[in-house]
Amino acid sequence: MQTFEQIRELIRPTPTGLAQRPADFPRGYVAKTKLMVPSQGKLLLPVDARGLEGVYSADSFVEETNSMLLCQPTFVMPLADPTSEELEALSIDPTSFRHERARRLGLAVAYGAEESPSFGVGSILALENGLRMGSTIISRFSAQWTANFSDLQLMFVDLIMEAHSSVTPEPEASQRPWKTVVALMGGGTASVVPGDWQRLLRIAAGLHGVKLDIRLSPDAAKRLVVRQLRGSPPDGLLVWANEVRDPSAFIEPYLTARPGSYAEVLGMKNSVEPFPDYVAELLLHVEKISGVGRERAAQTKMTWALAAKRIESLEAPHFILTPRAKKSFPGNPYPDARRMLGFIEKLEQLAQLYSTSEGNLGQRLEDAAASRAQIEISLFDSSLTPPTIELDGNTYSAVPHVKVDDFKSPDKCGRIYFAIDSSRNRFIVDHIGLHDYG
Repeated sequence: MQTFEQIRELIRPTPTGLAQRPADFPRGYVAKTKLMVPSQGKLLLPVDARGLEGVYSADSFVEETNSMLLCQPTFVMPLADPTSEELEALSIDPTSFRHERARRLGLAVAYGAEESPSFGVGSILALENGLRMGSTIISRFSAQWTANFSDLQLMFVDLIMEAHSSVTPEPEASQRPWKTVVALMGGGTASVVPGDWQRLLRIAAGLHGVKLDIRLSPDAAKRLVVRQLRGSPPDGLLVWANEVRDPSAFIEPYLTARPGSYAEVLGMKNSVEPFPDYVAELLLHVEKISGVGRERAAQTKMTWALAAKRIESLEAPHFILTPRAKKSFPGNPYPDARRMLGFIEKLEQLAQLYSTSEGNLGQRLEDAAASRAQIEISLFDSSLTPPTIELDGNTYSAVPHVKVDDFKSPDKCGRIYFAIDSSRNRFIVDHIGLHDYG
């Protein structure tokens, strides 16, 4: 199957927004283009301008990028066939089909500078022979754009959930060998996941060139699983926190056998999230394990000096950094500045949501953190006696914290401690670093 690597390796030139419309077609459109669709053969794009209504835009740059995504995608994935109800909602009567064929595809492309490209993800519903024989209609077109690769992965979640049954998570002949990640999953997941959940998770991992080796009910065969992790440790290990009794019982022997490798929990203890949230989290985990991800990170190594500038730029009325927090940046002992920066950015996003909603998120803060910012926070720590924070004539206590890591040795276990000012709807961050605050 195609992977993210193909999107990042073949980057298109930045559209100018000045392209002329060929005849009545959208700017940048290439007539008679045939898309190569894995496992399904070619799709002839519209040869009549009437088949492209959703691609047009009053903004010439947007119209040109839409055409790029449609005509020059570097990633194409077939999606599940549209249902009769879906077609009828578009005023298409499937009972009248003679030569027509309705197909749905997921598309992606990147353009711009190699070191900082913009990514586009979209989907189309195409009706072959919809106008006449040999003339396709694009009945629905959608596109999203981002300059952030993490956001690109989240945009892919909908495509993964809709992947056609013909999509198989296996490497193509031209691709480098895939790495292997073992995922220890529980036995009671069937009630909260789709029937083909294992295939969907494997597709998500495959996008990063990773083979996901799913093993069910590891607690029932604990000795055997631990022996296998020690004897033939994979490239990475993920453990479903909500379904495996004690994730550390598997993570610790694995890390002993393969020091420095990636081992994390998937999901949170005593929390059942919508299945797409697990897919999104898996994508972010596997990015760190894949060889491509490590090469990309090595090219732009994040130091604490760079991270400090990025973190300080997030300061705003809703997100305060105390002098103690800022003082911790030089020589911070937490070993992964990039990882910590990512969690700080997500906490700032949560703080912004908290502020704009005036503290009324419609759910518990812990649940909002998990579902909206993809971070785990705890509001209590019975073992902690934090120093007080004096700010604006008030005293605060930074007991709430973000769990950057769990099941790690003390020199690698990260935490972000912060106070919640409910009167001013803001977060006050007082400690960024290891789990040694107070």
